[in-house]
Amino acid sequence: MEDVFKVNFFGTVNSIKAVEEYFKNKKSGIITIVSSIAGYRGLPNSTGYGPSKSALNNLAESLYFDFGRYNVKVCLVSPGFIKTPMTDKNDFKMPFLKTPEFAADKIYEGLLKKNNFEIHFPKELTLTLKFFSLLPSKIYFYLVNKLTKFQKKN
Repeated sequence: MEDVFKVNFFGTVNSIKAVEEYFKNKKSGIITIVSSIAGYRGLPNSTGYGPSKSALNNLAESLYFDFGRYNVKVCLVSPGFIKTPMTDKNDFKMPFLKTPEFAADKIYEGLLKKNNFEIHFPKELTLTLKFFSLLPSKIYFYLVNKLTKFQKKN
């Protein structure tokens, strides 16, 4: 779990720190943080990955305000499942699995929009998970358990 945070969260923080003064002095630009739909709320089999992405979501929201004072846009990218060597290792169903080309197109289109904080795709999956994130925990856990056929271990 620590290694996942080192890469996903602290790697992003270090990258932003490397360009922070440049963007603030320039008083323009865009910082794009790639997270995941796994950062919306806790999911089965995601105890390291999901929380690291959730931390990125919170970071992006905080930086939105901090960099906004310098006219620097912060954008959060929250993709669903994209066919990559990493997802090829998954042993569970990945609904709405998309190609890297699909992801690149969606990110490009989203970055062109002027006042777009979050780029999330595919909408069929992300909007469902966004709705789920609004639910009380008891209902959320019940639905996720049913949808993922999650079985408690004895």
